[in-house]
Amino acid sequence: MLTVDELADLSRLFQQRHLLTHKEGIVDQEYITKTNDITYSVGQRLIIREIAVRRLADLIVKIASQLKQSTQQS
Repeated sequence: MLTVDELADLSRLFQQRHLLTHKEGIVDQEYITKTNDITYSVGQRLIIREIAVRRLADLIVKIASQLKQSTQQS
């Protein structure tokens, strides 16, 4: 349903959501390990930009649309 790059973006964005929800937006080693996001260091606060939120929404819509299509074809 997603390209390799889209899947990587989705994973990174979901991990950012996890940090916001559970770590008050502070980057930990687990985030860096799971995402290979070298733009942050441990202890830094995430900066979430509008473009990232839109990207996440677009990916979710793409997945939902493809799931809907696949169930209608069955």
